[in-house]
Amino acid sequence: MSTRSRYYRTPLYPFGHGLSLTSWILEGDAPACLARLSTAVPLAPCQVQLSLRNTGALAGDSVVMAYFQLPGSHPAMQPQPARNGGASLLAPLKQLFGFQRLTSIVAHGDGTTMVTFDVSPDDLAVPDLKSGDLTVEPGIYELRFEDGTGQVVMMPAVVSGPPVVLEKFPSMN
Repeated sequence: MSTRSRYYRTPLYPFGHGLSLTSWILEGDAPACLARLSTAVPLAPCQVQLSLRNTGALAGDSVVMAYFQLPGSHPAMQPQPARNGGASLLAPLKQLFGFQRLTSIVAHGDGTTMVTFDVSPDDLAVPDLKSGDLTVEPGIYELRFEDGTGQVVMMPAVVSGPPVVLEKFPSMN
């Protein structure tokens, strides 16, 4: 699943796709704190740093997008049954949780800049399918950092602890 959209398996142009007059290399290693995220402290950030290097002949802009993929066992990853005779709902392939736009990165030599994302368990929250509550669940998540030109850095994030409701769905009562 390289550069596909949130639901559609074979898009003509995936979300974030863009043309550039230069070329890029996006690199980074998973920090140790990504293996220790906890639902007990859902706002505690783990700083992820990536380097983005312009390897082309021209200065350019880039947008680095941060996505997560839910664990395969997560209920939201299972196709949902049809309602009222309609089509079944697809599970999302990935979900955007952050992005950064980097402007006028010079070419060659000095063309490297650091991109930093603060990743916390609340960034990985999804609505509970039954209650609608925004929850964060324990599990191993796949983080994907993409620049829209095909450069992808993947990192695992381990969230431990019990499921936590971050925001209750409003009720009509």
